[in-house]
Amino acid sequence: KMIPFAVDAASLGKVCAVANGAIRLNPFQPLKAGLVATRLPSLKDSVMDKTARLLADRLAVYDGAIVKEVRCAHDVDAIAGAIAELDRLDTDLTIVFGASAIVDRRDEVPAGIEQAGGEVRHFGMPVDPGNLLLLASRNGKPVLGAPGCARSPKENGFDWVLDRIAAGVKVTPEDVSGMGVGG
Repeated sequence: KMIPFAVDAASLGKVCAVANGAIRLNPFQPLKAGLVATRLPSLKDSVMDKTARLLADRLAVYDGAIVKEVRCAHDVDAIAGAIAELDRLDTDLTIVFGASAIVDRRDEVPAGIEQAGGEVRHFGMPVDPGNLLLLASRNGKPVLGAPGCARSPKENGFDWVLDRIAAGVKVTPEDVSGMGVGG
């Protein structure tokens, strides 16, 4: 078996021509995020505080920050109102942490996003942990319904989507669906 460490220029040129555009490098940009955190009687304030702190830590990787956190009831009207409140700020995205998991597109979080004028673009991802992620948009900016695993500091599918947003890559439903390939 021979493992070459060099190739001739003509061969390298052919490979580069075929691979043109297959690899690109996008630098991370600071993200300014608005955070909506919903409450239920069973959810302790300490969990909500930890969630905000972990999100702030995640955003700090990109020199970003939470611009404002709005805590509200876990119902459609309150979520829509909280999202609208964050609109008055200069943010790059909105992240919604529901007090209970999003299990389908009719739950409070996606319904609240839609009531606020947003569009649910994709629900679920073939990555575990992270499979209950919601991808939406509003006013040309991403809105993420965070899966429960994003309350943990361990890397998960939420981080993969956040990385793309921080790199200025528009995340599509096809992108999210493709994240499970090879897993």
